Amino acid sequence: MMHFHFRKIVEKRRNHWKILQKIMVCLFLLFTLSQLLSFNISSVRSQLSNLLVFAEASSFARLDDIDPSGWFYQAVLYNPTDNDVVVTGLRWWCNASAGVDFIDAMRNAKCYDSRYFSNLPTGWASASEDRTRWEYPNGTISLTIPPKEIIVTWIEVPTNSRNNNVTLTTYYVEACSGSQWISSPLYDSHGGHDKITSTVFRADFNLTTDPNDEKQNITQHNLETPEWLFNEDRSVIANLSTRARLIPVTSSRNTDGIDYATVNVTLPSGWSYVPNSAYNPYDETITLHSGDGIDTLEWDLDNDVYRYSDNQSMAQNYIEFNVTIPCVPGICNFTVTSAITSQMESWTTPENQAIYVAVKTPPNATFSCSPTTPLTGEDVTFNATCSYDLDGYIANYFWDFGDGTNATSVIVQHAYVDDGNYTVELLVTDNDGISTMKTRVKTILNRAPVPSFVTTPKQLITGQTVTFNASASFDSDGGIASYKWDFGDGNLTTISSSIITHGYSSSGNYTATLTIFDNDNFSNSSTLILTVHRVDVAIVDVVVPVNKAHIGQTVDITIVVRNEGTVNATFDVVLYANDTVVETRTVQDLMPYEMRNLNFTWDTSSVAESGIYQVRAEVGEVQWETDVADNIGKTVNIEMDSELLNIWDRMNSYAIPIGIGSVMIFSVVLGTILIRRNKHAVTQETLPSKGLGIFDTLASEVIPDAYSVMIVGDAGSGKSVFCQQLMNTYLKQGKPCIYVTYDCFPSEIRENMKTLGWNTSKYEQDETLRFVDCYSSVAGVTHQNKHQVEKPFELSELGIALSIAVEDWTQKSTRIFLDSTVPLFTRLEPAKVAEFLQDRTAKIKGENGAFFFTIGKGIVEPGLARRLEEIVDCVIELDRHEKRVETERRMRINKLRGRRFHHEWITFSIEQGKPAISDET
Repeated sequence: MMHFHFRKIVEKRRNHWKILQKIMVCLFLLFTLSQLLSFNISSVRSQLSNLLVFAEASSFARLDDIDPSGWFYQAVLYNPTDNDVVVTGLRWWCNASAGVDFIDAMRNAKCYDSRYFSNLPTGWASASEDRTRWEYPNGTISLTIPPKEIIVTWIEVPTNSRNNNVTLTTYYVEACSGSQWISSPLYDSHGGHDKITSTVFRADFNLTTDPNDEKQNITQHNLETPEWLFNEDRSVIANLSTRARLIPVTSSRNTDGIDYATVNVTLPSGWSYVPNSAYNPYDETITLHSGDGIDTLEWDLDNDVYRYSDNQSMAQNYIEFNVTIPCVPGICNFTVTSAITSQMESWTTPENQAIYVAVKTPPNATFSCSPTTPLTGEDVTFNATCSYDLDGYIANYFWDFGDGTNATSVIVQHAYVDDGNYTVELLVTDNDGISTMKTRVKTILNRAPVPSFVTTPKQLITGQTVTFNASASFDSDGGIASYKWDFGDGNLTTISSSIITHGYSSSGNYTATLTIFDNDNFSNSSTLILTVHRVDVAIVDVVVPVNKAHIGQTVDITIVVRNEGTVNATFDVVLYANDTVVETRTVQDLMPYEMRNLNFTWDTSSVAESGIYQVRAEVGEVQWETDVADNIGKTVNIEMDSELLNIWDRMNSYAIPIGIGSVMIFSVVLGTILIRRNKHAVTQETLPSKGLGIFDTLASEVIPDAYSVMIVGDAGSGKSVFCQQLMNTYLKQGKPCIYVTYDCFPSEIRENMKTLGWNTSKYEQDETLRFVDCYSSVAGVTHQNKHQVEKPFELSELGIALSIAVEDWTQKSTRIFLDSTVPLFTRLEPAKVAEFLQDRTAKIKGENGAFFFTIGKGIVEPGLARRLEEIVDCVIELDRHEKRVETERRMRINKLRGRRFHHEWITFSIEQGKPAISDET
């Protein structure tokens, strides 16, 4: 069994080997056949190169007198690539059914195109195959075809003419490029007859030749050449209306020309005839036929075409028309079919000619730009990367931005100096030298001018000349044409200068607006809030304790001044006795709404004689002050007596003061005894609270809940310090406090209390202390506090701010301090302020709180002062007296509803490191 298996394997392998042998024999036979056929058709089928070869005209009689029986055929070479193609060989074949004797292989063929051919070709004939070949072998010529170009040339086929039109011939052309022979298709041609009139059509686009200038004398074989044969423009540009001209060229072995011809010009698919564009010099009939997207022109050629007589070309009939070529690059052809009737026995010859044309496409130009609506001075990106060329590439970009500038890159950036509409042009040129332009209108927006101005001086005063300077304003894309000023007081002014001056007649806050207009009439505005302050000082009172004095006696005189303006004031106060200056005192930095007592001493020893002397005070000149009516105080008459006084008179003059002093000493001693006795008589609950300094000696109890206190005193008497000490004591006791500021910033109060040993930060952090800032609005600066009043002199606003500040403390017996009411009484109607204080007192007491407010002595008229004393529960009076060496301060209680108190003055001092207000007794 093993032996049998081995024999099967051997037989199987033998069968495989036989099959392989048969395959190899088939391949060898196929290779041999291909080699045999290669001589005949291999070159025809070899199409490895991109070069395209065509043979265009059917036939055309030879023109010279050497061999009038010769025939011409047209060779068309087209290079579809983007690089030059070099043709190094050319040959053409002709087959004839009549045999080689019809084709005269022994005679020389000639190419008349001297651009490329200078020698005669070589010939070859096959009698058995009735085939003849003429050739410029590979390497004997060098014909360069540029990219996308077509070259038309004519070649000759020598014949022994036969008067037999049934002789059939075929022909084709080959060109060698890169050692490859590329073949044209196979074409049919007629043989010849005496009656045949041969006509071919020259095609000329863009009218580069003159049909009436065609004559060229050709008398010898090697002399002048008929250049009109190959001087044809066969290139067209797509998407354009192109003018085409067809020129019929007729030859015949007889002496007659044509009698009549019907010519049909069929355009390639997609080509369009431009209506009414056809022209013929003899007004021959031209009819358009259209169907299935194909346009055909029928031309009835009934005028004789000059034939070749005396071997000359001639001016001839022709047809012109316009066509529009679609954007399809490459080679295409339209056909010309004709039925030509000769004048000799009306013999009709059919002709069929393909006319090849190289179509070049223009580049497509397109671009984008961003941003869409740019401003002047802003870079605009122009991008042409989407431009393209169907049959090549774009070789050049050229930008014209419409403002006199240009660029040559595919992507460019450009900024416009001025606004407006600009026509931007992009010109792209492809590698064939064809250009296309794309145009867009770009709108550049104007940049608004930038306004800016400052005022000089920084602090503005009524009546002062203020300089408004807008020199820092600018327009980045032009210039500023005008400046419009609105000063906020009803004054509007427009000028061309950047600097202007203006003055304000009234104090207050003004919104100054500058609007600038540029050279394009665009505008922009800027505003400043200006606070215009008022300078106004006044002499409130002139206090003279006596109305009689003796010469040589010193008289103490107190002059009360007040700053009724909105800025600190420094000024001189002059004391006069009659017209004599007694003394001049300078008031330094008197704050707004602050009052100050000036103590003068008049030494009357210089008085010359007795009499009535008028004592008055005047404020010296204060710059920018507009209200000077209150700068002169009241006049006080003092009677001066020059007589010497006797001892009794002298004693009598001191009797009253001595008596009063005795009574006071007695009263103090008696009062002290009574106080000590009362202290032993009261219970522990009525003992005065400690920690309030001098106040402990004035009141038997601390200020209770649901209570109101008015603190009255001169400027500098210690009202604010006293309020701050009270507040600090209440904060230590855990009672929440609110401090309303009208005389200084909350930050100043914090620092002042810290200097006196009281730190409020921990109370503010746990929100048992809150400041309501009214002073920042008065001073015209930005608020830095949580609670503030934007309109501090609108009492409803103040009431709302207090309600907000205390809204979550209504059950905690809040202590509210209003320091001070002086600005309210000096700016508003006093009766309304008093009414507000009465309403606020009732509201705070109703919430079980305590209300403290301070008021300057002499600020309100006596009747209203008594009314305020009636509405409050407690009145505390503070006093400040300037001695020669030091300042003496004292305090007393004028009212303490429901409590025992002592009305005597108690002297106190304000010292750092001790309870702020300490008892000196």
